[in-house]
Amino acid sequence: MIRFLLILIAIIAVLIGGVAAAVHFVPSSVYKDKIEIAAESALGRDVVINGDIKLSIFPKITASAGQTTIANPEGFGEANFASMTELRAAVKLLPLLSRNVEIDEFILVDPKLSLVQLPNGQNNWTFSSSAPKEKTPDDGPSPSAPSGVSAKLGDVRLINGNLAYADRKAGQKHTLEKLNIVIKLPQIDGPLGVKGDGIADGLGFDIDANVENLQNLIDGISTPVAASFNTDLAKTDIDGNIILGDVIGVDIQANANVDDLLALANFFKIEIPAAAALGKASVKAKVGGQVGALSLSDVVFNHTSDLLKLDFTGGANVGEKIAFNGDLNFNAPNLRALAKTADVILPEGDIYRAFTLKGTTTGSLDSIALTNAKLTFDDIVGDGEMRLNLAGAKPKLTGTLSTNEIDATKYAAASGATQQPAQKQKTSEGWPDAPLDLSPLKAVDVDLKISAAGLKFQGIDIGKTALNTTILNGKLVADLTETSLYGGKGTAKIIADASDATPKVQMVASLNALNAAPFLGAVANFDKIEGLGGFNIKLDGSGNTMSSIMNSLSGSGAFKFDDGAIKGLNAAQLMRSANDFLKTGTMPTALSAEQETDFTEFAAAFNIQNGVASTQDFNFVTPGLQIPGKGELNLGARTLSLSMFPKSGDKSLGINGFAPPIKISGGWNNLSVGLDQDWLKQQLTQQLTNEAGKLLEKELGVDGLKVGGENVDVGTILGDSKEAEKARRNALNGALADALNKQVNKNKKDTATTDKAATPQETSTPTPATERTDTSAPAEEVQEEEEEEPKSLEEQLEEEAKKKLQDLFK
Repeated sequence: MIRFLLILIAIIAVLIGGVAAAVHFVPSSVYKDKIEIAAESALGRDVVINGDIKLSIFPKITASAGQTTIANPEGFGEANFASMTELRAAVKLLPLLSRNVEIDEFILVDPKLSLVQLPNGQNNWTFSSSAPKEKTPDDGPSPSAPSGVSAKLGDVRLINGNLAYADRKAGQKHTLEKLNIVIKLPQIDGPLGVKGDGIADGLGFDIDANVENLQNLIDGISTPVAASFNTDLAKTDIDGNIILGDVIGVDIQANANVDDLLALANFFKIEIPAAAALGKASVKAKVGGQVGALSLSDVVFNHTSDLLKLDFTGGANVGEKIAFNGDLNFNAPNLRALAKTADVILPEGDIYRAFTLKGTTTGSLDSIALTNAKLTFDDIVGDGEMRLNLAGAKPKLTGTLSTNEIDATKYAAASGATQQPAQKQKTSEGWPDAPLDLSPLKAVDVDLKISAAGLKFQGIDIGKTALNTTILNGKLVADLTETSLYGGKGTAKIIADASDATPKVQMVASLNALNAAPFLGAVANFDKIEGLGGFNIKLDGSGNTMSSIMNSLSGSGAFKFDDGAIKGLNAAQLMRSANDFLKTGTMPTALSAEQETDFTEFAAAFNIQNGVASTQDFNFVTPGLQIPGKGELNLGARTLSLSMFPKSGDKSLGINGFAPPIKISGGWNNLSVGLDQDWLKQQLTQQLTNEAGKLLEKELGVDGLKVGGENVDVGTILGDSKEAEKARRNALNGALADALNKQVNKNKKDTATTDKAATPQETSTPTPATERTDTSAPAEEVQEEEEEEPKSLEEQLEEEAKKKLQDLFK
């Protein structure tokens, strides 16, 4: 028996040796030609093996091939589709007898693969095989795969592989270079290890993956898997279970760390708003579900840079859309620099310094909601609920917010609406001429309801305020539904429309029970009036600078204060000292900083045109006195001119119940109270004019000057203009004509009287001769006077009138 076995073994050895010898002595060109033909038939491409092909079957089946190329199909150029420098493969022979496949060696050296897609969508990796037609069910059953076969991998390597991908339709190119991979599989139902490194699009990487049981993974059984993928930009690792089937299921812990998020975004050509603010980032999460519909839990995300710090803890769903929920912590320590990275230039100044936001967030990449939010913006601290919609052409912010006191002065100054505080100390002569910067109104749409504990603007201290703010396409509407201003309460609506090239502004405001002294002190640095009251105002304007807007304002308004006092004036004392002032010209002591007058009413209505508010019905009522007035408030020039005329029903006071007029005038920050010198000069001039007119009438002996039957204003005659000269000539002619007419009438009347007296004498008895001689003497004297040619009465009157007028106008 033993001898038989030895003979059998010898025969088998001889057969194997013969086969090996046959393989050795068969020319390699035979194998090469057959392999090329079979490959070309299978691929439909030209296949060329330039190197030698070597085969051996003992003690292991080995095969090697030299340089090999696979051509591209027609239309893809002369370059090869694929090539390799060398292929070596070895399978142990004896284990095959027991249905075990042990690949002792599989080494692929310098493989190169070039994938190309043309603009018409055609690609070079789709093969048109010329091999025989596949079998149909009528051709009989296909042989089934052998069962009970096990496999092992020994030295399996890919050395210096290169892959190029060009999508000429999308204009994209990617490369994978210097790829080296080592695979270890001691047995198919055991662990699989894969290690490799390479360069992808210029970025170096290394990979290390381990599968606990490859056979279980192939069979669709949940299998533990651990892997890491590291580059110069990011390091990632996973550890958990994976299921392979019609869909891939995962239940893993994933971790990632990115040292330079901006560089990573640039590498993948991902455009991110404010990308320059990106820094380091890390994320940890439990990932479960199926690929395409993953669920992330226990997510911890951190981002840190000089401009932006962002923390998130919670969960997310990743599918066709990304949805998330969790706790958010956002911190921008340099808000102006952060905005600049998004191409938004914020105005300079001690504002837009920092912003922080904390709260619970839910939403997606298109819409983010924040509840239990707490924020800080410079010195503003608030809480509320908000939603940011990113789906439109520009972000839209909606929500409710409660804040501490807000000081808006610096923000208005930075936009060019007012002067900076430092500038305000140096000059207060006018409004800034710098162009208004309302660009932030166009960067975002807003619909916010804000409740502020207080609001300040240029020293104006507004109390608790409820504000509805909307910004739509560059138009801001701030609706103060409730406000408290120096004890008063009211409403206001302010509109700033930057949608057109020239901004427009509107304001409608109404306030009651206002404390005048602190309000006027804050608005115009004028603290001379105390009292409680209110006002209403409506304004419209436009312009590219604050100065042009203030000079364009138009509208109307009114104010009324009750039961207060005006400082710097003692109205009663002013009445008492009126006579002394007119006699001596000395400023009454009633006008001084120590004086004060109580009033029961202080009111006025006004119209605004071209930036000037004017009033004609100003009224100031104090016990026993009434002080009406008129004046102008120049909003553009920031000046006030108000004249008041004290009067009393008691004629014993002042000058027949009147006192010298009072004038409040000057710049808003430098108002003064004094006597109205302009009004006094005007009244004195009028008085002198009246006296001159009376003198003129007296000298001419006429009752009023007339021209063509019409009365002439003496003030016109006494002027210096050409019109005054003409009026004087006309008045002279009129006066002469009037005087002559009067004289002629008088002469006619005298003549009629004389004729009537002489008529009885003519009918009486003639006188004696001696009497006739006596009456002849006067006739001779009259004859002598006629010979001297005396002036007529008209000539005498004209001469006298000229003399008087010449004396008057010297």
